[in-house]
Amino acid sequence: MFSKPRILEISITEELSEVATRFGFGRKSDRAVIWDIECALRRAAADSSVRGLMLKMADAEIGWAKAEAMHRAVRSFRAAGKVTLAYLEGASNAAYACATACEHIILHPSSTLSVHPLEVEAFFFNDLLNELGIEPELEAVGIFKSAGEPLTRRDMSEAHRLQIRELIGDLEQQFTKLIANGRGLSQEAARSAIHGGPYRSDEACARSLVDGADYEDVAWKKLEDQLGAKPHIVSYRRFAAVSWLKRVRAWRRPVIAVVHTNGVIGSGDRRRPPLSARPMVSARAVAETITRLRNTPRVKAVVVRIESPGGAAVASDVIRRELALTQEIKPVIASMGDVAASGGYYIATSADTVLAEEATLTGSIGVVGGKIVLRRLLDRLGIHRETISNGLDAGFFSPTSSFSERQRKWHRESLEHFYRDRFLAAVAEARNLSLDEADAVGQGRVWTGQQAKGRGLVDVIGGLDQAVDIACEKALVRRDKVRVLTYVRRARLSELLRWPMGGTWSHEGPTLDFFLSVLREFGGEEFLLLMPWSLRVR
Repeated sequence: MFSKPRILEISITEELSEVATRFGFGRKSDRAVIWDIECALRRAAADSSVRGLMLKMADAEIGWAKAEAMHRAVRSFRAAGKVTLAYLEGASNAAYACATACEHIILHPSSTLSVHPLEVEAFFFNDLLNELGIEPELEAVGIFKSAGEPLTRRDMSEAHRLQIRELIGDLEQQFTKLIANGRGLSQEAARSAIHGGPYRSDEACARSLVDGADYEDVAWKKLEDQLGAKPHIVSYRRFAAVSWLKRVRAWRRPVIAVVHTNGVIGSGDRRRPPLSARPMVSARAVAETITRLRNTPRVKAVVVRIESPGGAAVASDVIRRELALTQEIKPVIASMGDVAASGGYYIATSADTVLAEEATLTGSIGVVGGKIVLRRLLDRLGIHRETISNGLDAGFFSPTSSFSERQRKWHRESLEHFYRDRFLAAVAEARNLSLDEADAVGQGRVWTGQQAKGRGLVDVIGGLDQAVDIACEKALVRRDKVRVLTYVRRARLSELLRWPMGGTWSHEGPTLDFFLSVLREFGGEEFLLLMPWSLRVR
C-alpha cells in the first residue's frame, strides 16, 4: 500500500504529560502525552509498513516513571525489527534515559548532555513565615511524614534526609542499569559516566554516550541510509488516534475504562488549588465517574491511573470507597505514574492489582494536619478582630488563634486514629499484612516502585499499557477486541481563562503560594495526606 518505508516521528520539546491538555473548543495542545506514545509505538510495531522511529527531544521535561515507560515502549518497538534513532538538542538525566532505548543517539553539536549524579533540592520557608507573622501549627503521624517540614523547619529532619538518600540511591541504580543496557557499557562505566557529567557533545561521543554529534538533517540522512530509501514521515499522533470510522465500528465492543486522577486530591469541585498551576482532582467528580462505570454493563474493568502526591483524607476515602464497591462487581486495576503517594496510595488499596514503574514514588503512608495561624500577620497589618462565640472551641480551626492544649491533644489523637484505624487498616487488608507489618512500611516513608514491590505494596512493575493488559485478562476479554476509553476531568472555559493552561504534576521545585493555597483549600478538613512537596529528583 505504501511505496516508501514509513518512519514514526516522536517529538518532545517540553513536558511529557500524563493527560492531554485541551484549549478552547476542544483543541489539543502540542504537548506530548505518554499514553498516546505508548499506543502509537504498540500499533506501529505491528505495522509492517513502519520501518523505524525518530525520537526527537529538545530539553524535554520527563518524570522518572514516564522515562521508564517510554524506554520500555521504545525497546519493544525496536525488538520488532525496527530501526530506532534518537536526536537530542540537549537532554537531562531522565530524557537521556529515554534515548538509551534507541539503537543510535545523535546529539546536536552545540548542545550539552546534562547527565550528572541525581540530587534533591528542598526549600524551607519557616524563617520567611516567621518574618511575615505566619505560624504553621502542623502535626504529623509517621517519623518519615515530612510534608509539613518546608513550613515548620529550616532544614530536613534526619528521617527525611535518610529516606531521600535511599530514594536517589535506588533511582541512580536504575538509571545506571538503563545506560549500561542501552549503550552496551559495563555497570562501572555507566556509573562513572553519570558521575563525570555534564558533557559537551565531543565529550559525550568520547564516552560512548552518543554515537555522533551532528545536525538534524544529518540524523535523518543516517536513518535514510539504513532504510535504503527516502522515508515517509508519520507523526506518532496519527497512530495514537482512532479514526471516527473505527470508533463507530467498535462502539458495541466491551470497554476497559481508564480513569485519571491527576493532581492534588480535594473534596470540592475545583480542578486546581487557587494560585497554583498544578491540577486538582475533584473527588466528587471522580466518584461520579466511577459510579457510572460500575453501573455500565459494557464496561468490563476499570483502570485507575494515579498521578497524585495525595490530598485530603475525606476526598481520598470517597474515591477509595467507590473503587471498593466497583471491585465487588468487576476488576479494578491501579496504575501508578511518576507519583502515587499518601492519598494517592490510599485509593490504590481498593484495586485487585497494583502496578508501578520502578521509578514511581509511592507509599508515604502517614498523616499530617493542622492549620496556619495568621494572628501576628494581621496585627502587623493593623487589622483588628473581635470574636463572639458560645464556646471555647468554636474557633477550633480559626486562622486567628492557636490551638489550646486540649485542642492540640484532640487533634493529635484524631490524626493517630485515622492513621492506624483507617489508613493502616486499609493497607493491611489490601496487601494481606498485619497492622504492625503495614506500620513497618508506613510511618510516612516514600518508596520507589522497585522498593515498594519488594515490601509488598506493589504487585507488578509496569505502566498503563501493562495495566490495560491485566484488566483484559481479569475481565476475560481480548485486548484486540475491546475499546480502551479514558476519562479525564477537563477544566471549564472559565478556569482556562483564570489559570495558566497545561500543567501536570511533576517534580518541580515548590513555591510558597502552592503550600499556602493547598492549606487554604483543605482548611476545613481535619487531615491532609500529602507526600513531601519539596521532593524533586533531577
